[in-house]
Amino acid sequence: MAYSQFGPYIAFAAGDDLSDKQFHLVSLDESGQVVLAGSGFALGVLTNDPRAGETATVQYTGVARVVAGAALTYLDHVTSDASGRAVVASAGDTVVGLAIGEASGNGDLVSVLLLSPSQVPTAV
Repeated sequence: MAYSQFGPYIAFAAGDDLSDKQFHLVSLDESGQVVLAGSGFALGVLTNDPRAGETATVQYTGVARVVAGAALTYLDHVTSDASGRAVVASAGDTVVGLAIGEASGNGDLVSVLLLSPSQVPTAV
């Protein structure tokens, strides 16, 4: 079972309808609004379910529940896939956290220790 540590959080307006994207990785668009993260960089994890223009609450550090995009095991370096889901980072990818739980596949919730974004070295 995935768990989370409360906060800290930051709040921005949602740039899109994110009402079905709670616990996905998110980023900011050029207008400073929260959008689903694409491959690579993520600001944090969406902790609520806002529609466009509503307040999006983003957890940016600590332990968060995140939707997995593939199987994950303990201490996997995690990055975002094109749909804002946590997947194993490869060499050169931007790491957003470490899996501190396991996910058997796409759609599972996994606990992730959020880190300041960094790149995975060529030898992981």
